[in-house]
Formats: sequence, structure tokens, C-alpha cells
Amino acid sequence: MKKSLISKIIVTAILTVAIIALSGTVLAVDTDYTVLKKTDTEYVIYLKSALDKDFEFAYTNEQVTSDEGLDYIKSAKDQKDGLSIAYVDDSLYTKFVKDKAATYIWAKEGENFIAKGTKLDLTNNVTEDIVAFVKDTTSRIDVKTDGRNETSEVKDGITYTTTTGKIEIPEKSSATYYYAVKNNEGDYAKLTELADKINKSNSENTVTKLENSKEFYDLYQKLVATVEWAKVEKNEIAQPTDAKDGDKYVVFIKEETANGETTDVQFMTSSVQTEQKFEKEQQVIKETSLLPKTYDSIALFVVLGLAVVLFVVLLVVRKKSKKENK
Repeated sequence: MKKSLISKIIVTAILTVAIIALSGTVLAVDTDYTVLKKTDTEYVIYLKSALDKDFEFAYTNEQVTSDEGLDYIKSAKDQKDGLSIAYVDDSLYTKFVKDKAATYIWAKEGENFIAKGTKLDLTNNVTEDIVAFVKDTTSRIDVKTDGRNETSEVKDGITYTTTTGKIEIPEKSSATYYYAVKNNEGDYAKLTELADKINKSNSENTVTKLENSKEFYDLYQKLVATVEWAKVEKNEIAQPTDAKDGDKYVVFIKEETANGETTDVQFMTSSVQTEQKFEKEQQVIKETSLLPKTYDSIALFVVLGLAVVLFVVLLVVRKKSKKENK
């Protein structure tokens, strides 16, 4: 009985393999991809496993099991990194996307399949507007991020001067500003992390940059929508009073004008620097040197004068005596 059952299973498996082989069908293989939307009818598709390969691709609106009869197109290169891409242009959009229930992509390098009927979701894309928005983040609203506040106090003859950081907003009579400072934790820490990745992504390829930009944009929109705004006073946003040197904060800023509102974000690293100065009392000591006073100094000068006169007289007399002797 057991042998009969095993035999039936083996026969069934052999027949299944034979049917698949004879029909030329292939099992579906999904591939990971990123979509860049250029216009409403133009898309660039990065197949992650084929960025460095020259391949062919084709579309269908049916979930077929074979690529027989599909019209393959040669891959192109993106202009920035030279990565191999599939694409949808105006004509392909009209034929395979517009008013269609689904679109599937097939791709292969020679006889090796990269994608076998992978369903495309062109709505899950990164737009040129998103890329531009992320690129302009931290510069949409004009601010100065290296402002400083100083406070001083004297204790026990020592002056303590503390310098802390702040964000300054140039005065604009036609605008009103609002802000919110958030601790760098949870989703706010994730936003900071993504910003750092984007700023340091010069060595990354286009796909990585697009994915980071999309993730940053989506998270930013989620967080800014929940902000409780406070009005900016004196055109400055001081760091929290309890901040320690090196603490990180996410600062959302909103500018309102007659033309609408603009939001932006800054990533603040707090600065707390304290200097001590010892205040010493300066004492000036005046010293006066006096010549010794003597009561007989005048008499001495008189005697000395008489002696000189006498000496001169003696010389004159002596000269006259010598002349008379001659």
C-alpha cells in the first residue's frame, strides 16, 4: 500500500516537471526596484539587481507565465551615474499603463531572467519635486544658525560668563515666524539620521539617494503635520535652557506671508561654554624718595665759594710777583 502511494507521488512529480518543460513556462520572479517620476507619463525604473548590466525589458498587462511574444526593449543609461535603467515613455505609458488595471515587467540579460512578471506600482515613486524639496531643506527659510547669547554672574569674586547657541532670523516686516523645538529621539532622531545620510551621500549611487530622499520627505511631512507652533520672539530661537553642550535638537520653523506659508527644519547641536575670570582689587602704592635735609648745606656752599675766590686771588698775586722779579 505504501509502495503504491510513493509510486503515485513520484509519477505525479515527473509528469508535473514534464508538463512545465514542454509548455516552456517559467516561474514568476519578483525583483526590487525604485521608480523616479519625471512627468505624468514618463518614469525611470531602476532594477536594483541589474544596475550594472545591459539588459532587455518588456511590459504586459496580463500576468502571463511565459515571455513568449513579448516585445523586448534595450535598457538605457541614466545621465548622472550611468546606471542601466528600464523606462516608461509617452508611448509605453499609453500602451501599458494608462487606464490599465495592472502593469507587469519582464527583464533579462541574455537568457538569464532579472524579472519575470514583476508587478509595477508606478504610484510608489520619487518625484523630481521631492528631490528638489529635500535638496532645499534647511535653506527654504533664511536663518543664521551660529548666533550666540551671553550671560554673566559674579560669585565670590569670580565672574562666570556662559555662552549658549541660538538661531537668528533676519527681520522681515512682511513675515511672521513660528517654531517648535523637539528632542532628538524617536522619529526626530530618524529624521536627523536621514539628513546626515543625504548630506554624506556623494559616494552613493542615484538609487540610494532617491530612496533616502523619499524616506526623509515622507517622515518630514508626517512630523511637521503634528507640530504645535509657538511664535518667534525677538527674531531668535534660543536653545533649551536645560540643554547640555553637544545635545541635539530638531527645530521646525514656519514663515507666514501674504503669499502663503513655508516650512523648514534645522538640526541644532547645543553649545554651552562657560569662562571664569578672577576679579582682583588693584592697589597702587606711591613711593616718594626725599633728599636728606641738612641745616648747614648753605654755609658749606658759602665757604666753598670763598675758597675758590681766595685761590683765584693767590694765583693773580703770584703772577704779579714773578713779573716784578724779572
